[in-house]
Amino acid sequence: MRFRLAALLPMALALQGLARAQAPLPYRFLLVIGDQWKDPSSYIIEDGGEFQIMAALLKSWGLPFDILRLDQQRLDQYHLLDRDGRPRYGTIIWDAGPGGLQDKGLALVPELVKRYGTGLVILGDTVAAPEISALAGVRYVSEFDSPDTLAATGMHFITRGLDGRERAFVPEDKYLPGNKTVVQDATVLMKRGPHPFLTVKEWNERITPQYLKSRYGSWHVSIGGPIALHRKL
Repeated sequence: MRFRLAALLPMALALQGLARAQAPLPYRFLLVIGDQWKDPSSYIIEDGGEFQIMAALLKSWGLPFDILRLDQQRLDQYHLLDRDGRPRYGTIIWDAGPGGLQDKGLALVPELVKRYGTGLVILGDTVAAPEISALAGVRYVSEFDSPDTLAATGMHFITRGLDGRERAFVPEDKYLPGNKTVVQDATVLMKRGPHPFLTVKEWNERITPQYLKSRYGSWHVSIGGPIALHRKL
């Protein structure tokens, strides 16, 4: 799991670098979570899991980031825009599940992705949330179990650093769950068997969401827009 998340963050950095080249965006990340943070005062992160690992990676790599917890906050303009109405973050890392998103202000996220080119990295099973999967150009269908490993379908700057190591994401000869999706408006860069694992979408000449899925879920990555890793927890 640490390898998977460690492989994800360079993608987020690449997206933010491209976004800066296209239009100036803050070099700062927003980590969005659900109810994973057990400390109501938001001081101590001590439970294991994806959220703890992601926060530790961002901290140890010296990347500037804030955490927004949807069990206490909303994705409103106060948190996402500065005084001039510009994005406060160059990349949003989404680690909140698909449930409980009503009245959380998700309507602002598509504007940030499409209009400003904000990067979006989606972790876990958020692909089941239509508001998020639409940005990646995919539609969630169901969960599945499969022994298939990963295979790249083409060359892209996001995947070229893997250099064949994508097979390490999914152990061979072991049935593991994932998320079945239908690609609607995206290009598939990696597959797990017949299922899309990594896709890329372009918004106004900006590469936007990508979608990966494995036993640990799937990823959506977008340049000038969202990145998303969806994994089953």
